[in-house]
Amino acid sequence: MASSHSTLADEMAQTVFKIYEKCPKKCKPSTRSDGTKEWTNLAAVALYSERCGISCVSVATGVKVLPESRLKNMPQGKLLHDCHAEILALRGFNRFLINECIKMHDCPEYVSSIIMRNDSQRQQQQRPFRLAATWKIYLIVSEIPCGDASMEQLGAGTVEAWDTSSIKRDGKPLRGRGYFSEIGVIRTKPSRPDAPISMSKSCSDKLALKQFTSALQTPTTLLIEPVYLDGVVLPMHKFTYATMSRAFGKNGRLSTYREELLGSTGTYTFQPFCYMTYSLQFRDAKESLDSDPRAKKSKPSNVSLLWVKGQDPESIVNGLKIGGRISSSASRINMTRDAVRIVVDGSNQKYSDLKASVIDRQLIKKLGQNALGAWQSNVCDDFKL
Repeated sequence: MASSHSTLADEMAQTVFKIYEKCPKKCKPSTRSDGTKEWTNLAAVALYSERCGISCVSVATGVKVLPESRLKNMPQGKLLHDCHAEILALRGFNRFLINECIKMHDCPEYVSSIIMRNDSQRQQQQRPFRLAATWKIYLIVSEIPCGDASMEQLGAGTVEAWDTSSIKRDGKPLRGRGYFSEIGVIRTKPSRPDAPISMSKSCSDKLALKQFTSALQTPTTLLIEPVYLDGVVLPMHKFTYATMSRAFGKNGRLSTYREELLGSTGTYTFQPFCYMTYSLQFRDAKESLDSDPRAKKSKPSNVSLLWVKGQDPESIVNGLKIGGRISSSASRINMTRDAVRIVVDGSNQKYSDLKASVIDRQLIKKLGQNALGAWQSNVCDDFKL
């Protein structure tokens, strides 16, 4: 679906930017002692209905991902592996939904405008909750997602990075930067070739897979029926339909997906999102800081923000909250513990077993991974509850 610039997209972006402005200074990029300013990327999840308008439920910033070595030294679900803004905002969205489910579970009188209880008379495999049908889900971003959707933008003006003569065709994903002419392929974070190795997939790849597995993560899938992103809202001056449709559209790199397989995975399906554009500019974007030729070249910030509606903002560095070095509310361990106490006896259960128990999700996930290509799993971050 082609993009459309709309008043709604501008209103959503403006709502997100206002929330960001109100967040504490410690959650934002700073100016270093030598005068160098830091930049970051921003993303948010907003719900919209014609009756209720816009409800922003999560806002996040970040450009960092943890290397494999860090995950091996501290597993057990405590770390946020991927703090790129898009992925962190989606985790915040899941945290918000789990919070709503907890309120409804603990207090039968509580009425949520977002979540509804499922009829107990429905089929046995039904999740206990579902998203109210009036809401549409949008992911607002300040940058084109890293990976395949941003190849032409990143590669503009370069020569060496387009040269594929030295590429190793061993079936493994490419790093995020380099060999920009290799389009339609899976890439990993971090993007720089000199950065520590991670098998975390690019935001383009993860968002493409979300069109199969839904916007819900493993803990939330135990509670709520699958819900899909209706649209991604991007800066108008950075949007190119051709690259977005290649990265995410069913006629792009996902064209190997076979329509006849739809319906074979229970409640899951393939649901591509639309694109919308806004005209505003994020104040802490790299281009905003580097527009002044007299200023020093900006540097990426190590700090990530996670704001979830109804919670205090979190400042995150190296996968943990600043101050006490404790796990984020959106970490695997915290979200899983909260989810399982509603639906199952989680004592001594392993996270990997809970993932495997959602069989229809595992089937559609495999289908999506096959459509994308050379998908290799990250370090296993398993734990017992």
